[in-house]
Amino acid sequence: MYDCLFLGSQIIRLDEVDSTNIYATNLIKNQSKIITDGMIIYTDNQTNGRGQRGSAWETTPNKNLTFSIVLKPNLLINEQFILSKICALGILDFLTDLNIKNTSIKWPNDIYVGKQKIAGMLLENTLKNSKIEFCIAGIGVNINQTVFNEHLQQATSLQLITNKSYDLKSILNQLLFFIEKRYLQLKAGKLQQINKDYLNHLLGYNTERTYLINNQKVLGVINGVTPSGKLQLTHENNLHEYDMKEIGFVF
Repeated sequence: MYDCLFLGSQIIRLDEVDSTNIYATNLIKNQSKIITDGMIIYTDNQTNGRGQRGSAWETTPNKNLTFSIVLKPNLLINEQFILSKICALGILDFLTDLNIKNTSIKWPNDIYVGKQKIAGMLLENTLKNSKIEFCIAGIGVNINQTVFNEHLQQATSLQLITNKSYDLKSILNQLLFFIEKRYLQLKAGKLQQINKDYLNHLLGYNTERTYLINNQKVLGVINGVTPSGKLQLTHENNLHEYDMKEIGFVF
């Protein structure tokens, strides 16, 4: 039912690795000719996973999905954020297929169920001339983990939400199916649909909420995201653009 055309046709499975993104980066440096579009680096135990803003991605071994997808998108450098959008939307489609409600994307690409984070990603690009030669999309999705560290109070998992345990291999195939559908949308040039779907699921879009800017709480409304990924926020009657380290969400 969840058969991919090419995503995951080449999978490197590792019992343990510091970071699947680092592994993929080294593979590109040393053996780029063996890499196909949609190659997966998967591990049961990621010991030094990385998230946005230099944060660590913590995961219990053999409980969650921790993997990297290597894409060959043929995009210009200034179009890179569209890759973040398709990965985020693919995860949302996957959760919707599992009948998970109240999902959203917290800019730039964290996936939330209600006020709790269930998935995150870190995208890193290898450039050649003015184009993205390889995109490494490191993805972590909480599946069967039920206990999280105290500083991860906002974390949740599929098992916590549904009270069901999931087979990681089959759930990976299901997730890749939906990410591939979004990637195929990109390859077909359906950028307008991708951008529309992203904004429709973006937490705070066209809604007033509280943000943290320069250690000050401000009320603002998200108006959109630039092609390079900057958040466009209106507050104090002016439109501002922010990078990741310049703004925080208040729940």
